[in-house]
Amino acid sequence: MKEKDVSKIKSFAVVGHSHSGKTSLVDRIFYVVGESDRLGKVTEGTSFSDYFEDEKERGTTIHSKVFRFDKDGYTIFMMDTPGYNDFYGETIGALAGVDCAIVVIDAVTGVQVQTTKVMRYLSKHKKPALIFINRMDKEHADYDKRISTIRESFGSHCVPINIPIGQETDFSEVVNVMKETCSNENIKTEYAKYRELFLETFAETDDDLTMRYLEGEEFSPEEIEEGMRIATKECKLVPILCGSAEKNIGINELINFLCHDMPSADMFAAKKSADEKSERKPAVSEPYSAKVFKIVSDPYIGQLTYLRVFSGVLKADQGINNVRTQSKERINNFFTFKGKEQKQVHEAYPGEIIAIAKLKNTHVNDTFADPANPIEYPDIEFPRPNTSFAAHSKKTGEEEKISNGLHTIAAEDPTLKIERNKATKELVISGLGDLHIGVKMNMLKKKFGVEVDLSTPKVAYKETIRKKAQGHCKHKKQSGGRGQYADVYIKVEPLERGTGFEFVDEIVGGVIPKGFIPAVEKGIIGAMDKGIFAGFPVEDVKVRLYFGSYHTVDSSELAFKIAGSKAFKEATEKAESYLLEPFMDIEVIVSDEFMGQVTGEINVKRGRIMGIESAGSGLQLIKAQAPLSEMYRFPTELRSITGGSAAFSMDYSHYEEVPSMIAKKVRDAYKHIDEEEE
Repeated sequence: MKEKDVSKIKSFAVVGHSHSGKTSLVDRIFYVVGESDRLGKVTEGTSFSDYFEDEKERGTTIHSKVFRFDKDGYTIFMMDTPGYNDFYGETIGALAGVDCAIVVIDAVTGVQVQTTKVMRYLSKHKKPALIFINRMDKEHADYDKRISTIRESFGSHCVPINIPIGQETDFSEVVNVMKETCSNENIKTEYAKYRELFLETFAETDDDLTMRYLEGEEFSPEEIEEGMRIATKECKLVPILCGSAEKNIGINELINFLCHDMPSADMFAAKKSADEKSERKPAVSEPYSAKVFKIVSDPYIGQLTYLRVFSGVLKADQGINNVRTQSKERINNFFTFKGKEQKQVHEAYPGEIIAIAKLKNTHVNDTFADPANPIEYPDIEFPRPNTSFAAHSKKTGEEEKISNGLHTIAAEDPTLKIERNKATKELVISGLGDLHIGVKMNMLKKKFGVEVDLSTPKVAYKETIRKKAQGHCKHKKQSGGRGQYADVYIKVEPLERGTGFEFVDEIVGGVIPKGFIPAVEKGIIGAMDKGIFAGFPVEDVKVRLYFGSYHTVDSSELAFKIAGSKAFKEATEKAESYLLEPFMDIEVIVSDEFMGQVTGEINVKRGRIMGIESAGSGLQLIKAQAPLSEMYRFPTELRSITGGSAAFSMDYSHYEEVPSMIAKKVRDAYKHIDEEEE
C-alpha cells in the first residue's frame, strides 16, 4: 500500500449553537462530494448524519459522529456535534479528536450562547477555527451585521473570506475576497471594502507582511494561500465564509477552502505526553501513538472505540498496545466511516480518525502506543456534571441490573457520573442537564430492559463544632463472667474548614495501654460518621485523648471503642455542633434580555453574584456561588426562563454553615435517616 502524505490529511469538528444548521451542512457537504446519494433532512428523520433512533425521535443531534471523504487528493475527516449544552461533552470529545473547528452561525439569529461557549474553548486551547455563516438565503439575514457582531464578540482577527451576492433580493452565490478582482458590477463597492479588510487583517498576522502592506506592496495568490494556512493554524486569523446549506450556495467554496487553505495534520507541533517528558511529531517516521476520545455502542457493529492517530502508522495485523493496561490486542481491521456505513482499513496515519470494534478494558482517554517507545497523552478535560437525580428502581430486585446498566452507559460518556452517596446511601446519577439524563435513562430502558424513578437527591450535609469542649465516658458493664471496662477523657476543638480529622494521643504514664488507643480512635471515627446534630458526618475536628483508666481483666478493644464513641458525643454536644452545606461555583452565559431574571433567581436561591462580565455581543457571563440544595432544579428553571438559550456549568467550591432556620428543617427531616433506612 502506498504511504500517505500527512500534509493531505485534515480534520474538522462542526460546532455551534443548536439549530444553526450544523447537521444540514454536513449532509450537504457529503452529498456535494458524492459520498451520499441522497440529501436527507433532519426534520424528516432522513438525515445522513443523524441516524441514531433517539436523534430521529427528537429531531436533533445527540451523538457526535465521524465522517470521511476524499477531495482533490485530500483526505478530510469531519465530525458532526450536538448544539445543546446538555450534550456539550460530545462536542469536547470531538474537538479532542480533530485539528480544527468549523463554527456554524445562523445568519438570522447570529452569535448565540453556545457559539460563545465553544469559541471560548477554542481560544483557550489554541485550536484553529473557521466560521461559516449559514442560512444566508433566509429573510432578515444580515451579512454586515453578522460580521460586525462576530468581530466584536471574538476579535478583529475574524475576517471575511467571501461575501454574498443578492442578499437583499435573491441570494444566489458568494464571491471570494482573497481574489484580486471582482467582475460583478453590483457589488464592487462592497467587494472593495471587504477585500481591504481582509488584506489589512491578513497583513497583521506577520511583521514582514505588515511592512509590505504599509508600503503598498501586493501579495501574490500563492503567498496569501500559504499565509492563510499558517496564520489560521497559529490562531492569528479566523476565516469567515458564508452560504446556505439548504440551497447549496457557498458549499463548494467552503469545501475548496477546507482542502486548500486550512491547516493539515503535518503542520501541528509535536504532541507532548502528560508529564511533558516525551513527545511525538505528526510524522509516519515516528513510533505509533493514538488517543481514545470516544466510545459508543453502534447499532450496527456493537461497541466502537474511536482513536485519533497522532504519530507513526497503526497496522491492524501487528496489534496495538494500551499504555494504561500494558496489554496488547491483535486487531483484524480498523474502520472509517461514511454515515452509518463502515469501511475496513488495515493502516492508519497521523491525523486520521479510526474506530476499532469490541476492544476489551479500554476507556476514553486511554493512549495506544508502541510498547518499545511508550507515551501517555494528557486526559481530555470534559465538562463536569451540573444536574443530579437520585435513582430508584421501579421494580424490586432489579437494583443490581440497574447499577450494572448505568455503569456500562457511563463508561461511554465521561460527562455522566454514577455513584452511591455514602452519606445519603442513594444511587445518584449526574449529567449535564435533565435532557442529557433523560436520554440516558431511555437508553437504560431500551438496552437493559429496566426503568428507574428519578427524584431530587438528598444533600450530603456535614457537621462540625464551634468551640472547644471536653468529654468523658466510663464504660462499665458486668453481666456474669468477664465484664467490660474502659475510662476515656478527651478534648475536642474545631479545625480550619476543609482540614478533616486529627487525633492526638496525649496519654502519659500508661493510664491507657497503647494497645487500646487505636480502639478509642475507631470509636470516635464511628461516632463522627453517624453525626451528632442531624445524623451527618462530622468534619474539621481535632480530638485529644489525654486521660483515662483500664482494668487488667475487663478492659478490651470493644470497651474502649464504645467509651471513645460516647465521650466524643458528650464533648461535641457541649462544643455547639452545627450544620455545613456544599456550595457550588456557578457560571451562566445568558443574553442581556434574561440577565435580570437569572440573577434574581440566583439571589432567591441564597446565591451570591461574584461578578458579571461581557461574553460577547449581547451576552453576559454571570459568576456566582450558591448552595447545592437550592441548585438541583436550577438547570431546568434556567431552560424555562431563557427558552434553552443559556449555557450553565457548576463545580464544587466549599462547605458553609447552614442558616439556623434552614438547619432546623434539615435536622427534623434527616435526624433519624440511618434508623429509618435500616
